[in-house]
Amino acid sequence: MILKRLDSSISTFHTITFKKGLNFILGAREKENTNTKDSYNGVGKSLIIELIHFCLASNSVKELKELGNHWCELEFEHNGETHIIRRFFDGTQQCFYNSESISLNKLKDILFEICFEISNSISGISFRSLISRYIRRYKINYSNCFNYVKGEQPAVTLLNNGYLLGIEPQKILNKVQNKELFSQLNSTKKSLQSDPVLIDYFKGQGTIDFKIKDITDKLAKLYVERDNFQVLENFDDLKKKSDNISFQTKQLINQRYILNSRIEKINLVLTKKDNIKIEDVIRLYEDINIQLPSLTVKNIEEVLSFHNILAQKRISTFEKQKEEYQATLDIINSKIQDNEKELSSILEVLSKYGALNDYNLLCKRIISLENELEKTKDYKYLMKKYEKEILLSKKKKAEILIENQDYLESQQFMLDELMNIFRTYSRQFYVNKPSGLTINVNNKDNKIAFDIDADIEGDSSDGINEVKIFCFDLTILMKNVCPINFLFHDSRLLANMDPRQRNIWLRIVSEIFNENSNLQYIVSINEDVLVTMDDVADDSTKELISSTFSGENVRLRLTDKNPESKLLGMQINIRYDK
Repeated sequence: MILKRLDSSISTFHTITFKKGLNFILGAREKENTNTKDSYNGVGKSLIIELIHFCLASNSVKELKELGNHWCELEFEHNGETHIIRRFFDGTQQCFYNSESISLNKLKDILFEICFEISNSISGISFRSLISRYIRRYKINYSNCFNYVKGEQPAVTLLNNGYLLGIEPQKILNKVQNKELFSQLNSTKKSLQSDPVLIDYFKGQGTIDFKIKDITDKLAKLYVERDNFQVLENFDDLKKKSDNISFQTKQLINQRYILNSRIEKINLVLTKKDNIKIEDVIRLYEDINIQLPSLTVKNIEEVLSFHNILAQKRISTFEKQKEEYQATLDIINSKIQDNEKELSSILEVLSKYGALNDYNLLCKRIISLENELEKTKDYKYLMKKYEKEILLSKKKKAEILIENQDYLESQQFMLDELMNIFRTYSRQFYVNKPSGLTINVNNKDNKIAFDIDADIEGDSSDGINEVKIFCFDLTILMKNVCPINFLFHDSRLLANMDPRQRNIWLRIVSEIFNENSNLQYIVSINEDVLVTMDDVADDSTKELISSTFSGENVRLRLTDKNPESKLLGMQINIRYDK
């Protein structure tokens, strides 16, 4: 796959035609641009990368929607056939592939199959993840040679990079899948441990076998109680009747207590001697030496007689009340005895039978315990199963490590090839710095099966990081696992390189991407970078710079002189470094 043309329905758009070999997008500033932060530095070099990604089924940045119903079109060649992709800027998911209207997801599937010739999708590998290895999109993607897709997980990064370097994907996925299984098993175990039914067991307050035995014993007793349970149809009526009799009996007992208290008081009155004799009165006066006249004695006799008559009537009244109270008391005692007999008979019946509601409650209790027993037994089985699977997972992890080690030993030729490709380029930049690309088994407890290390020893501040990015990208391209024959770099690649390193970079790309090769290298570059390169170049290098950046190699020159001289032929600010 190589790129051929980038076009747009915008009439002022600067159409770009690409060719095999070297393709330079030159950017120049003819005036000071103070509004470049967080934007495509004004002229549109980086915007070209965004538009190519847009045509290659990426998610659109929202600022492109400002372009309305206009479209962008990318033409590329693959296996001698020309393909054209057209997408509209209005945010719709509709795309046109070779004039056929399709969805964005369908476009991804088509590109995945024709460009990478992968019929069966590998989990974690997609068209978007792979094509991003050939055209870095954002500023952050130039921070590390392995950082191609923003937010990509390390295991996915390894899977995609490893695939393009020739590592068998399943060797990488085996560890990923085993680690995910192990994590899932641990998660399930934690869920079991938090279950209310088993929480005491996991707190060390008992064993699961004890719990099963305890529930079994409770059920055995409840089964006997249920089997012996006899339902009395009028149980509730009898229960209400017994409650009513008990209440009436308590009232009668209270009445009996009151009557007994009254009778006791009457008996106390009746035992007192209220009759007074005249001799006793006369003797009382004689004792104090007073002689009563006969008339006075007579009057006293009359008073005493009247008093004794009243006392006798009072006694007669109390005796009559006592008889009435006693008669009522006898009736109450009789009723109490009758109630107690009837209540005893009812309670005897109730003790032998039960209510239907009580029977239902008993059955519900049995069902609840049966469910708890079944659940506990299931958990016991699951715990043993998960513990066994965790052990098997740990065993599998060790087996995977051994298999991966054996695999790398069997792929020594491939490892040497990758090492040689990387060093072929890195040593041209730094002759005296140790460098290379190695792949080793990762023995840590994670999803990473292999550690890929592309390194050039030295201080990263002097442009080594950018050199590593360039050498690693070239290694992927030259390994040629997939039929992608182009590589596109933004001007950020050259931003921190020393001018001497830039000259070496130019020499390398000039040798690799010559007119006779089937490879294509596209790079955006500022003209001021060429000046710094020329300042430190010897005569032969100056001639290379002059010849390389002339003629058809320069596919487009953009300036900030006015909006018409920019890529779109208009001013548009798009946030790029997100």
